[in-house]
Amino acid sequence: MGVPSPVWGPLRGTETKRVGAHAAVVSMVVTPTIPSALVQHLNDEVLLKVRPHPDDTARTLQERIARKSFFDDFRVLQVKGGSKYVHLNRTGMSQTRRVTFSEPLSAPYRDDDGDLVQDLLMYPHSYRHPDDNMCRPMTGAVKQLRDVLFAQAEPFLTQRCRQAGEPNSAEVMGYYGLFNSATGAPCEFNSATGAPSRRVQRTRTRCLLSLLLLNRCIRAGRHRDGFSAPELDAYYRFGDNPFTTDPFCQMRNTNTLIFTMGDQAMEMPLSFPLDKCDAGNTKEYGTHPLLTIPLLNGTLLIYAPLG
Repeated sequence: MGVPSPVWGPLRGTETKRVGAHAAVVSMVVTPTIPSALVQHLNDEVLLKVRPHPDDTARTLQERIARKSFFDDFRVLQVKGGSKYVHLNRTGMSQTRRVTFSEPLSAPYRDDDGDLVQDLLMYPHSYRHPDDNMCRPMTGAVKQLRDVLFAQAEPFLTQRCRQAGEPNSAEVMGYYGLFNSATGAPCEFNSATGAPSRRVQRTRTRCLLSLLLLNRCIRAGRHRDGFSAPELDAYYRFGDNPFTTDPFCQMRNTNTLIFTMGDQAMEMPLSFPLDKCDAGNTKEYGTHPLLTIPLLNGTLLIYAPLG
């Protein structure tokens, strides 16, 4: 299939410094070649189950999502900071609908209670009910898409990522305009000076699915970006290397692959400390149009660990 050419990124440090950022951008967006048979397989296995109909209302879409049982039926807090949980798929709340997949770590077996179970790498989220960490074995279409994407992305991956092999965990995320799902923020900036702004505006779309492939999960646990704001602060202040250990579920210094399918483009802004002294305080981070990643239908974001 060949090596796809980037349609966005990477960005040299001389470019990013002009808009206030402090490092180059290694991540990039490419347009992979997906075989037509696989596209049809994805339509049958995924898209037809979750795509909204032209005459849908928020209520009819919510009812069909709950009935189809494609997305994980987890509970979320009804009100931020509250204590009451509700099943997300039975509401019109704006949170992203998700389903988590994993390569099996074992063959099915009977546990101590006599239930048939299988060991998987779950993908927990902090806002879910603690009893609702869910996962299922990768389906045929997801696994095929993973292999196709990894093969075409391989020349751009870190050495550790290439050595680890294909991702062993994936998550399909559904964003719906009828639910006012937000994908991020188109960057606002001072048009006169080009200075970055801290203001954020939500982006809405009719329907868009993102397939997040984690390369590579090493244990059940929460995925997060390559390093945290406190680690970035420690790097700027003391030169501490944030890639020395693997304390979370994703293997350090490996890429994350995000494949986008949908009927409208999204944007994913990269934020950065306007001053290195504020690296530990994300409220002081800014964004800029130059550092806004386009998530277009049929594109693959090869998200570098340095992102």
